[in-house]
Amino acid sequence: MSIKTAKFIVAPLRGMDQRWDTRPNHAYTIENMTWSDQDSWRSSQGYRRLVSDYDETSQTPVITGDTSTPGVPFITGNSVNVYDSDAVPNSIYWFSQHGDALQWLLYEDQDGRLLHFNGSKAPSDPSTVIQYTDGDAFDGTTKVRACKDETVSRTSFAMYGSNLYLANGQDAPLVFDGKKCTRAGFSGKPNNPTPSTTGKTAIRKTFASGVGYDSSNNEFKYVVTFVNERGQESAMSVESPKVSFNTNEDHLVKTSSGVTVSTLAKETYRHFVVVNIPTGPPGTVARRLYRTLNLITFIEGASVVALPKDKLFGKEFYFVDEIQDNVTPIYIDGSSDFDIGALTVADDFGDFPMNSTHIAVYKNTMFVANDMTSEVRYSRPLNPEVFPPDNVFDFGDTQSSLITGLYPTGDSLVIFKQRGIYLVKGDPVNGFFGQTLTSDIGCICINSVREIPGLGLFFLAHDGVYVLEGTLATSATQTKFVKVSQGLRDIFNRVNFEFSNRFRSVLYHKDREYWLSVCLDEKTVPETILKFAYEVGAWSVYDQMKTAGMIEVQDHRGYLLFAGCNSSVSTGPRGIYVYGSVNEKEKLGAVQSMYETVNIPFNSVYDNFSPARVQARVVGFGNTLNLAVYTNREPATVATTASGTQKRPLEDRLFPLYGTVKTNTGVVFKEHRPVIVRMDFSTMNKGPVNELKLRFTCSDEMEIVSYNMEGRIGSTRDVINLTDKFGGSLTR
Repeated sequence: MSIKTAKFIVAPLRGMDQRWDTRPNHAYTIENMTWSDQDSWRSSQGYRRLVSDYDETSQTPVITGDTSTPGVPFITGNSVNVYDSDAVPNSIYWFSQHGDALQWLLYEDQDGRLLHFNGSKAPSDPSTVIQYTDGDAFDGTTKVRACKDETVSRTSFAMYGSNLYLANGQDAPLVFDGKKCTRAGFSGKPNNPTPSTTGKTAIRKTFASGVGYDSSNNEFKYVVTFVNERGQESAMSVESPKVSFNTNEDHLVKTSSGVTVSTLAKETYRHFVVVNIPTGPPGTVARRLYRTLNLITFIEGASVVALPKDKLFGKEFYFVDEIQDNVTPIYIDGSSDFDIGALTVADDFGDFPMNSTHIAVYKNTMFVANDMTSEVRYSRPLNPEVFPPDNVFDFGDTQSSLITGLYPTGDSLVIFKQRGIYLVKGDPVNGFFGQTLTSDIGCICINSVREIPGLGLFFLAHDGVYVLEGTLATSATQTKFVKVSQGLRDIFNRVNFEFSNRFRSVLYHKDREYWLSVCLDEKTVPETILKFAYEVGAWSVYDQMKTAGMIEVQDHRGYLLFAGCNSSVSTGPRGIYVYGSVNEKEKLGAVQSMYETVNIPFNSVYDNFSPARVQARVVGFGNTLNLAVYTNREPATVATTASGTQKRPLEDRLFPLYGTVKTNTGVVFKEHRPVIVRMDFSTMNKGPVNELKLRFTCSDEMEIVSYNMEGRIGSTRDVINLTDKFGGSLTR
């Protein structure tokens, strides 16, 4: 009598799903692996320091830990890691100018420094401290960034034109132009100007140059603004004292005896007004002078003189002139009311808010918010550093909570709160307006927000990762919120949300993944990265790097850069690292790849099942593939183990692999190919197998395509083919 056996194939393999009942082609845990477009899971790539170690004597780069390999420079002194003497980075940002002609990598560290990467000085000193416009450097001593304090919100970055804006709610907001930093906008109102009259010129019933109207009492006030090198204006000063004079004066003559007397006829005199103007702070390149129209109604005879409609009498201020320096102490005003410029009022101006913790650019307008209020303020169009007091949205409501961030999309500016999501739409010409999307869900970490093409806006809420689907431009497509992390129940039960302000995210386009760094359990720094392969909707975990920030270089190279972090300045990774294809000699971190299946419920199909072997279809790298088998949800005990070698086919060895091909040899490049690794085991001593879990691991490179399992079966409970029952090749 033959023994009844069954065989089923699990493919294609999908991402993590930690719920009680799910399909076998999902995994409970996938660690340090990446979904590939071959529909397989391969070991994640390694990482290395952005700057190699160097010889302290010769200052030449050396490969870490390998001094004897041919081609590696001979070390005459000690091998030095340039980052050992630096503080741990706190934030990182990449941007480019002039169509990628200039590229910048900015970062801050726990010494309170603001630096940019300078590859021309590598390897011994690859960073340059950024200087303020007055020559002082952000070196942690002369000038100190608040990022030194880990409780402070991390710096928010936004590009406007070719300038990078920085704000953290504690330090003055900055602008980096590629050479130096200056303050964004101005702080406070300028001192008021002080006018006085001097000199007069006789005018006979004509409106010629000069201040004032013919035959009239005249009163004027002045204000001044400062202008920086980007053309951004300060708030208006306090109004000056009035300057008063009369243009209908006695004509004074001297008699032959030397006595001054007035004639019966009056003469009309225009006046020049001398205005003492204040100088501005560092960064001021010009000052603008504004003046009222005559504050006393001009009457000629019995009629009020008609003036143009845009020049009504009152206290509005009109542009007089721009003094294009920050030195000249006086300005002589000789312009009539008909010669001055456009009307301007104080409410057209305003300083860049000092306490801004979130900044974003939308429709050529700068939007800012503070994480202690529900208000969002926005600048004048084309003036990202000028904030009129009336340009404000208040997104407070009955479910009000604090604003957690701003995120611009092509059609809307998304406003996130802890409990609430709102949109700002419109444009600066026709006006902006706000609307509420939801008061039920929100974002707890703005650094988790990323827009994934074709899917929507990903963000972290209190209970997991969501995607905001649908159009944000019109109501044609219904906007909805979909939770995409529902399969990561066990992981999110461990997330330490207390330190969510330290979480970071990035889109890694090369692997088509969304990365989110989180703190688990008692950890206070992000040591775990949740990766979402958005092409197939598959989650995995990467646990090889503590990071304070992640960015993708937006050029053809597509590098993913880390800012290494730790909970102590003295230990752990520090500096900048690059993830991707790296030289094996430079690769850091011992990468242990693991693919762990869900608990497969065999008792739902058979009265009993005794598995005997697993055949894994993997890519042959010549490495040892280890298998651990767990039965009946045993929490920690390995039921049995087996291993097999990922042997490459003999013919594969005849072809060179990546990194070995030489030009003009006629040799054809060839990749590794899938092979079958058979691993036998027994679970007879464990009794009936109701549920089974497999764990594939490899200490070196591995790529798993699918697997199948064979075993002895009892009576059938379900006549459906086992492979079909468990999803098989049709499961996606």
